[in-house]
Amino acid sequence: MDRDREAFGMWQQFRRHLGQAAGVLVSDPLLPALTAVLTGGAVALGRLGHGWTVLVLPLDVLLLGFAGTQRVWFLRGFRFRSMNPGEIWPMTLAFIPRFLALSLVTGVSLVAATFVLQGLDLPLSFASHAAAHRSLGVLVGACLLADVALTFVTPALALSVHSWREALRRGLRMLWETWPASALYAFTPGITIFALSASAPPKSSDGTFDIGLVAAAGAVLALWFKGAIVAFYVRRHPRITDGGAAYADEPARRPRSRA
Repeated sequence: MDRDREAFGMWQQFRRHLGQAAGVLVSDPLLPALTAVLTGGAVALGRLGHGWTVLVLPLDVLLLGFAGTQRVWFLRGFRFRSMNPGEIWPMTLAFIPRFLALSLVTGVSLVAATFVLQGLDLPLSFASHAAAHRSLGVLVGACLLADVALTFVTPALALSVHSWREALRRGLRMLWETWPASALYAFTPGITIFALSASAPPKSSDGTFDIGLVAAAGAVLALWFKGAIVAFYVRRHPRITDGGAAYADEPARRPRSRA
């Protein structure tokens, strides 16, 4: 009975946090709109060929910083405060260096995990139907591992600390200390959803726009889960300021949020 009661309480908390995240997305539609446009656009442009790399790379880097802005946006929403539109891009640029460093570390780890899971003699490609299913399975497995490991690392990097190393330490420690209460948050497939939506092969050579739409929808769905994770994180770190940890070097220049 105690285990059943505990499981029910965990599910109720998770549903409550999902509801809070949905409330922010509905009350401030600029957040999901920007997420959809930036992500869908980056994926669609990437499918057009190498000639678009000059646009795709800066957009991908911008999205790294925007991941931090998303967390602060949710934090403001939970406190019934809005994000000043003039604050979005300065905050995003401030987040880029640390999220780029975390992304590089995570990327190297994902590549290593992928080769371990699939085997060095099985190339990652969609050259054949069998290889496509095998590669997709390995991709899902590697992304799920990253999802679980980074559950509270990204909120820590956006809201609490400026160092990706400290964020890793705090995020992994929080995951360990809050288990199993954090299990439902750890297994929300944010990275996996985006990876699947962005990597799905188009049905035809004219399917670039469709892939962009699928990626945009996947990014918004993942954003919803991110919001629930932020709600769980903030509940255990109530002293976080409205600016999170966005401005590491120039606190005097932090733009004020609008109430």
